[in-house]
Amino acid sequence: MKNRILIGRTFMSAALLVFALAIAAAAQPENFRVGETVETNDGRVCKILSITGRSAKVACGANRSDVRIYSFESMTSEAAAAAKREQQERQRQNALNTPPRPTMITFKTGDTVQTPDGRTGKIESFKNNEMAKVQFAPNETNYFMLRDLKLAGNSAKPTFKTGDTVVSPKSPNGAPGRIESFLGSFAKIRFGSGKYDFVNDLLENLMTPQEAAAQREFERQDEAQKPLRAQFEDETRQFLTLVRNLAHAYNPKYSQREITSDDRPATFERWRKELEALAAVCQKYPNMTNPAFASKPPYDTAIDKHPADWCKLAEQRTAVITKTRLTGYDFYAAAEVESFVRYIDEAIANPEGSVNDEMQMLLFERAAWEQKHLQTTSKRYAGAGVKMPPEIIKPLDAKVAELKAKIEKEAPTRSWTQPNFKDAALEASARSRYAANVPGTKVFKTGMTYTTWVARDDKSYIGDGIYRITPGAYRFKLGLALIQIPNRPFCQIRDFQVTQHRAGAGYGAAKASVGSTGIFVKCP
Repeated sequence: MKNRILIGRTFMSAALLVFALAIAAAAQPENFRVGETVETNDGRVCKILSITGRSAKVACGANRSDVRIYSFESMTSEAAAAAKREQQERQRQNALNTPPRPTMITFKTGDTVQTPDGRTGKIESFKNNEMAKVQFAPNETNYFMLRDLKLAGNSAKPTFKTGDTVVSPKSPNGAPGRIESFLGSFAKIRFGSGKYDFVNDLLENLMTPQEAAAQREFERQDEAQKPLRAQFEDETRQFLTLVRNLAHAYNPKYSQREITSDDRPATFERWRKELEALAAVCQKYPNMTNPAFASKPPYDTAIDKHPADWCKLAEQRTAVITKTRLTGYDFYAAAEVESFVRYIDEAIANPEGSVNDEMQMLLFERAAWEQKHLQTTSKRYAGAGVKMPPEIIKPLDAKVAELKAKIEKEAPTRSWTQPNFKDAALEASARSRYAANVPGTKVFKTGMTYTTWVARDDKSYIGDGIYRITPGAYRFKLGLALIQIPNRPFCQIRDFQVTQHRAGAGYGAAKASVGSTGIFVKCP
């Protein structure tokens, strides 16, 4: 181990010595001779006429009367100057022709991409400038991080071979060059006979001279459109909020700023008039285009950056307004259906099997339920000249079937258990209430679960954080009933409450109220 350390130290000492000698050699000032051609630090090429100490009298350029004096430190020999230029050119070429480090590819809407799971799809939209929504089939989409996507091969892109004339973004002044060789996905492109007259570039960046010319023309036209777009922006600023809110209906790639449930004709008429005014302004700009940068993220999903699309939106105003209305109606109808889906989930999860009246109506009287709960929504769609899409109800249908199956399985296994207490008068009050609430209801059995009255105080708010408390304002008893409601496949156990409010020194008449939730059981 000691020998190895010594060898290592000896080698290091030798290396340091060589390095020091190299520095010393580089720092050694040049010596010049009379008659030698030199280059000065201000870029002149001169010839030494005489030398005095460490200075030289030189004649520069063709005019021999242009005589100056330079110190040796401000001059370089012709050979050293040429070597320095050669080194600088080599460094420049190395920087120019070194393959770039991989960078994140810029995607745009409609690009065909390969996803991490090996599938190929098209980018439908972007989210938060970091994710893309990729479509694989008409109704199949998934989100992926942009960093995980790869551009799929483009068969429309020309295939190049050695000797082809191409234009690279690195081309000097956009000049065409000739492909000299290939290295992986790079091509070596030569532009002249000089040693360093070449660049290396990715094949995907290369264009034919015709494509390059078309690209330059596109860029020229895009530049020429800038004053036009600026003028259009000034004239249409008042329409910005409306255009933002309606853009998603014109093209789903644009961000959705607002979902409306507004069904007032006055609102839609106001939208129509504003879009008519925008269309009138657009007639002054028939040849206006969207800027080139707007086709790439993050601008491709921002309607603000697409003035030409403002005009197309205004032209299609009737369809756009209708679609905006329907999008809002779809959203709120789906939210309403989703709330009932949650109620059904709660009923399915209930271990006792309790199902409230609203759910029972949905399960066993579907037409009446839709008339009660979807009437307003249906009228909105009718106002737009369409019917409510049936697919909005589909999530509900599957849950309805699931709850029905649970009831049909469990109800025959449950039966009535008679409560321990009786009170004929109070039970009679409850029976009459069931019959009055839903005509045709059959009451098979009743019983009391409370044998004594339970007193309660009354608390009423009178303002300024003050409540009025009335001690013993009322009392109640609870009971159960076995009933059968028309259009229900089983009997139900339901609870009831009989209440007496204080009247003078005693209590008034007993009044029954019945629960809105039942547990399905087999009938007697």
